[in-house]
Amino acid sequence: MGLIGIYLCKMMYMKFRKVLTLWLTLMLGFTIPLSSVGADPSADIAGSISISDSPAAVFEKGNIQTIKSADQFAAGIENIKVKTSNELLELNFDVVQNGIKEKIALSVILYPSQNSFFENNALIGVAERINGPYDLLSFRIENKATSYTLLEPNLHLEGHTVLTVGLLSKTSGDIIYFQQSVDSINFDQLQANANKQFAKARLTKDELAQLEVNYLLLRSPFTIQSSLSEEVVISGTASENTDKTHAVQAQSLLYNVPDSIFMSGPFDQWQHYNNTTSISPYCYSYITYRFAGTDNRLTYIVFLDINPILNFSTQEFSLQMTVRDNVSVIYNVYTGELGFFGDNNRIKVNNITLKLTSNTNKGVFNARYYTGRKTGSNIGNIIKAIITWIPYAGTGLASYEYLTASSDTTTNKWFTYPATAEAQNLAYNGKIISEIAAEESGLRNSNDYFLLMTKGNGINSITWQYTYTAYYS
Repeated sequence: MGLIGIYLCKMMYMKFRKVLTLWLTLMLGFTIPLSSVGADPSADIAGSISISDSPAAVFEKGNIQTIKSADQFAAGIENIKVKTSNELLELNFDVVQNGIKEKIALSVILYPSQNSFFENNALIGVAERINGPYDLLSFRIENKATSYTLLEPNLHLEGHTVLTVGLLSKTSGDIIYFQQSVDSINFDQLQANANKQFAKARLTKDELAQLEVNYLLLRSPFTIQSSLSEEVVISGTASENTDKTHAVQAQSLLYNVPDSIFMSGPFDQWQHYNNTTSISPYCYSYITYRFAGTDNRLTYIVFLDINPILNFSTQEFSLQMTVRDNVSVIYNVYTGELGFFGDNNRIKVNNITLKLTSNTNKGVFNARYYTGRKTGSNIGNIIKAIITWIPYAGTGLASYEYLTASSDTTTNKWFTYPATAEAQNLAYNGKIISEIAAEESGLRNSNDYFLLMTKGNGINSITWQYTYTAYYS
């Protein structure tokens, strides 16, 4: 053939290969960021794919109900197209419900999950744009999805890369919720790009973690949650010395809390328990939510030590509230697994009142002291001190003194009064102090505490009481 012939053949082959490549690109119409061996996770991720149609759950009026079978899916998601770029992920699809088709187009910025429970296997989308009267309630891409986040009819998707989308209709209040496999997406590339986006985002880690929790609980930040807080009032009476300290027990996942409370019970309702007869009085408050639209259970619980120390011999009396645990526990109804979720310190203990009341005729308090610590700092001033005055003569109505000035609410300082009932009677126009209370808010972290200390004279019986509001935040 000769050198010229060989050269011409090579040139014709190279031209044919370029034409073939161009023809394939035109025929396919897109570039897919496939999960191919050797793919560079830091490469650009421009491209688009079509994914299979998917059934969808419809939770009417936002009321999440158990989905046991595919027959309960009330809508269909068709013509699903995903387009990726270095900045946005765009999702277009049709919602088909009751014979009516509605086109949805939305775009999100992807960020990495900030919850250690998912071990870097999840991305969440922050809405940039969505058409129509909808709020985005959830947008997650989970690599190697587990049964924790899959509806029961979708358990066949376990181990796959799964896209989950939840939309809230602003007109009907219904939630449209679907899950579908997107295995053809290169998750490593998406994750690498999400990390880059997060590095330059104005979102903080805590803000992103809160958004992900909202997504997993299908909760709109614009929706008022009537179950966010609830007040608790508990009291006990003693007429003998107490110095109650904890005896350590480790028979369940959480100290002195039966595992069964995490496995059953109502959703979206506060539950409270207290044990005031124990040598170490305690209480806890908890609330359970459905997890990711499933029957899996995510429980937030705060456990409080209530430590009354009543010494009638020395006439020294105190009451302390301490946060022992403030954690989240997840229960998988499919597998029976129970463990910590890692989204901690969500419950804030607000509107705390610690109160000590003398039950003894002419038994009085003559000194008060406050101290405490919350979110890593010592409490400088309590919110309010309350002094209850009663007539020395024993008849007539009680009166209350509400102290809020900083000079009256300073911590780590003793405030003193005349020592005996007789002395108080003379000093305060026939009145004596029968009760002392203190108010504070904001205990949240483990070992946060609030302490009321008093001294008295002639007291041989005391009622102690604590009040607080458990607030999910």
